Amino acid sequence: MKTICVLIFLFSICFVACDEKPKNPITVQGDRMIDAYHRSQDLRDEANLDAIKKAIQAHRAVNDKLPRDLEEIKPLLSAPDLDLSKYTYNSTDGSVTIKK
Repeated sequence: MKTICVLIFLFSICFVACDEKPKNPITVQGDRMIDAYHRSQDLRDEANLDAIKKAIQAHRAVNDKLPRDLEEIKPLLSAPDLDLSKYTYNSTDGSVTIKK
């Protein structure tokens, strides 16, 4: 009788512990790929931010003033199709940040 009670107890614990449904492996892999894509986009934006900052410095060195807007430094960037709308530029101090 004791053995049966122990078995029933162990079975009920396993049943409750296994209540979570297994995840679909395709969904898990898809989520991982989407996360990796978003991380790569963030890294790209950070690298472009560095290039924009250097272009602002170059513009200031050549013209002895900060650019009025980011469009003014576009010819100095190696990627002319860079989406500058992702960045916020302060023309008073030359700071630039990625929009959140």
